[in-house]
Amino acid sequence: WSQSVMAILASVLGLVSLSGNATPFMLYTMAACTEVASAFDGPSRKALIPQLVPPQALTSALTLTSITKNVSKLVGPALMGIIISVAPIGSVYLINGISFIAVLISLLKLKDINVQPNDPQKNAIHRVLEGARFLKGSKPLVSLLALDFGANVWAAATVLLPVYATEVLHLGSKGYGFLASAMAAGGLLASAFLLIIPNPSYKGRWVMICSVGYGVGAILLGVSNSLYLSLVALLLMGAMDQVSTVLRNTIHQLITPDEMRGRVTAINMIFTKSGPRLGELEAGFAASYLGLTSSIIFGGAACIATTLMITLWNSKLWWRRD
Repeated sequence: WSQSVMAILASVLGLVSLSGNATPFMLYTMAACTEVASAFDGPSRKALIPQLVPPQALTSALTLTSITKNVSKLVGPALMGIIISVAPIGSVYLINGISFIAVLISLLKLKDINVQPNDPQKNAIHRVLEGARFLKGSKPLVSLLALDFGANVWAAATVLLPVYATEVLHLGSKGYGFLASAMAAGGLLASAFLLIIPNPSYKGRWVMICSVGYGVGAILLGVSNSLYLSLVALLLMGAMDQVSTVLRNTIHQLITPDEMRGRVTAINMIFTKSGPRLGELEAGFAASYLGLTSSIIFGGAACIATTLMITLWNSKLWWRRD
């Protein structure tokens, strides 16, 4: 249902844009409705994957889903540019809406999913509180959530990339294009590593190491005044983020029982969705008071410090063997 809603919204946006009747209020409304549909889609999607693959293949499955996401980040903007060069921009939204047909056909083919029915004795609020209590009682899940939230809040350097490309590296649109795709390219390289080593031991340890590596990449970006060094920094950040995300999700899915997975994922998404937005706010304020490059360096250092504090708080995650 969430994919159907997003398909309708994209198609309507395309038709309205082509007719020339789009207004700012309409665009904001459609963006808000799309986010509401996405809020239902995310937990459902993540709860579905463990139903499709055995536990030992979960890391590889999550890696493959991340690969498709990074490929779309690389290919999507290029396709958009090609379409806009030969057709009105509304056609991009319309094509996007039509492309959901393939998604819906794929979902309709999933018929052998064993979903446990909800307990009729428990109302919606009771089930939400039950999921919150489970998350609160799981120190590994709380630690992983804090790591993700901290990295997104402090090291949100990517939101400053347009200004960074112009004021620090003095690049045009072509150079900025390379910067914008560098993190996705780093994610693809890391995905290849995860496919070669599909089920590493000590996943929590790797998540912590990657969180520190992400902060190091942000610091490297802040001190750089060279396009090539900046590309290396963004590649590092993309690779560290990819490995950390896949392994965090793997641990999350392995720890959470089937009947709790959707609720716990939904609660988790409150923080994973708000973290990047707060990070963008923090980056903007820090850049205003500290300067552009200093704010990026500060964010990277804060990300490393947060990771070290969480590691000290829950050292068992470092030694946890999944």
